[in-house]
Amino acid sequence: MSWQANPYAVLLTLSAIISAAVSIYAWRRRPVTAASWLALMAAGAAVWSFGNAVATGFSDLPARLFWAQVQYLGICAIPLAVFLFALDFTGHGAWLSRRNIALLSVIPATTWFLAWTNDYHHLIWANMEVVAPGSAYILNIDYGSFFWIWTAYAYVLLLSAVWLLVQSALRAVPLKRRQNTIILAGVLLPLLGNLAYITGWNPVPNLDWTPFLYSLSGLVLAWGLLRYRLLDLIPVARHRVVESMLDSGIVLDEQGRILDANPAAQRLLGQSHHALTGQSLNRLLPMDLHLSEGDGTDQARTHLSLGHDDAERHYDLYL
Repeated sequence: MSWQANPYAVLLTLSAIISAAVSIYAWRRRPVTAASWLALMAAGAAVWSFGNAVATGFSDLPARLFWAQVQYLGICAIPLAVFLFALDFTGHGAWLSRRNIALLSVIPATTWFLAWTNDYHHLIWANMEVVAPGSAYILNIDYGSFFWIWTAYAYVLLLSAVWLLVQSALRAVPLKRRQNTIILAGVLLPLLGNLAYITGWNPVPNLDWTPFLYSLSGLVLAWGLLRYRLLDLIPVARHRVVESMLDSGIVLDEQGRILDANPAAQRLLGQSHHALTGQSLNRLLPMDLHLSEGDGTDQARTHLSLGHDDAERHYDLYL
């Protein structure tokens, strides 16, 4: 039993390295709850890719079966981690009780157990043989009945995560919308690859593209982590802090257009969040608005006056 190097193993190893790096980066930011789920998702991708990289170099069936079983640790973790991450990232963290997580973990844990005991029941792999269409050895598999139960469950989790992220993006301010778009891309790339494998719409028969696409997914997420600091600007933090503020809070871009406004600011300006987003703050303020500079002791503070006579109100404005 000798291992044969091949191009697929190189690409899969690269995928594993990228996913492992994303997992370590996210784990170091685990005080943010969503970071833990992202770390688990990326770690699962690393295990899947690495296990597949090693497997493609073996031609004997027992070795291939062992590494297929190793891969299932990652395969079973990823859909659950993606769904839990989407729940947390979109502000539905209240659903993440230990009881709910345990219930959601039943089918993944059962699938992983059945993969390692497949010789006794063949519920995951009914039959498999090693084929060599090129320089790599690939498995031709007839799947067992429970594999399709697992696949259906995994797709329910992944598509639910996609739905949560899409709904969040549609309601989001530009920064959060970009965050959701990056994460959606990271989720959809491997999902599309797996769909091509499951349905047979595959340019290379029997080759599962999902681990390969995790390398692209890892690059997308890594770019998002560095460019938009996804784990430092977690949306749930904004919801819990900014939304509950009694003071008005408005976020402007460099052109003075409104990116975000909390409920107190919406009441002050008399418009909804949707109506305010994208408007110039100067155009929203009444014509009799006048700003006076502060007393010089605090350069970030000015005074704002709105209204006439008895209706006139005075505000401290902090920039």
